[in-house]
Amino acid sequence: MDLNGHILRKFQIEAADRLHDRLEQWKLSDAALDALNVRFPELSDSAMLLKVVAINALYSTNVFALIELASHVRRVLEREDVTKTGEELIENIAVFKPSRAKKERRNYSFASKFAHFFIDAERFPVMDSFAVAMLKFHLGTQGYRTDDGRPYFTFLKNLSTLRERDGLGNVANRSLDHYLWLAGEYRAFDGGSAINSELAALLNKCKSAEDPDLKALVGGAD
Repeated sequence: MDLNGHILRKFQIEAADRLHDRLEQWKLSDAALDALNVRFPELSDSAMLLKVVAINALYSTNVFALIELASHVRRVLEREDVTKTGEELIENIAVFKPSRAKKERRNYSFASKFAHFFIDAERFPVMDSFAVAMLKFHLGTQGYRTDDGRPYFTFLKNLSTLRERDGLGNVANRSLDHYLWLAGEYRAFDGGSAINSELAALLNKCKSAEDPDLKALVGGAD
């Protein structure tokens, strides 16, 4: 990891938004989750199961025991004031022990995506491997914080540090999410790793055409 990291420019985030707009399948997935939230706002077991299954299927969060997980999420939401709760909600949803499992599972990707789409996108940014990798890239060893005991709390602190350092206070979380995901996927793609097929097709097309949005996405870091 670079000592001082790399500055994140607003034009990179704007380019990520434009690239994301070209991903028809991802736009459809996001719209479907938004519609699901409007159609089933209640905390019933059936509503929770629909939402859990949708997040797991559309965003590949690799969780199992879906019916048990849906009940777990419902119990967490019933005891929380979701209009006020903060990062502790993600911690409580993420820590889950299925009845047949030998130990607890901690799925912060699922928990943050569930809260992002079904509670509040601005209060709960998505934490996944791509977002974490890009925060490390931009903050560097001097700026990036690590706390295995409170991963999502630390993720938010790192995100806040990046916003403050690079003057990104007025950037919406969904736009920043788009950047962290797309830039993280691109770095994996550029390194030869397999990524989402729709995104891989777009990136190949953009690379061959020397697309200005792709250049802006990856070329603005200091």
